[in-house]
Amino acid sequence: MKTILLISFLLICCMPVLKAHSASMVELEYERETNILKVSFIHKVTNIEEHFIDEVVVQLNEETIIEQTVNQQENNDGGIFFYKIPGLKSGDKLKAITNCNRIGKKSAELEID
Repeated sequence: MKTILLISFLLICCMPVLKAHSASMVELEYERETNILKVSFIHKVTNIEEHFIDEVVVQLNEETIIEQTVNQQENNDGGIFFYKIPGLKSGDKLKAITNCNRIGKKSAELEID
C-alpha cells in the first residue's frame, strides 16, 4: 500500500514536468536590406501564461549578442521575434536558442550568404 501511495505522489508531483517540452521547430530568416533577423518557433501549449518559451539567445559567430526574456509566448502555437542586427558579412553565422520555461531548449543556425 505504501508503494502505491508513493508512486501516486511522485506521479502527481511530476505531471507538470511530463507535459513540458522544448520548441518543436525554430527557424531563422535574415533580410539583408533591413538587417532584420526573424526567429520563428513552434511550441504548442494549452496555456501561454503557464507554459511558454521564456528566453531567446542570439549568437553571432558563437558570441552571445542578444538575450531576451519574456513572460509568455505570442500564441498557443508559438511565436516570432525580430532583431535588428546591422553589419553582418558573408560567412557570418547566426544561432538562436529558445528555452522553455519548464524544460528544454531548441536552436537553429543560419550562415549569411
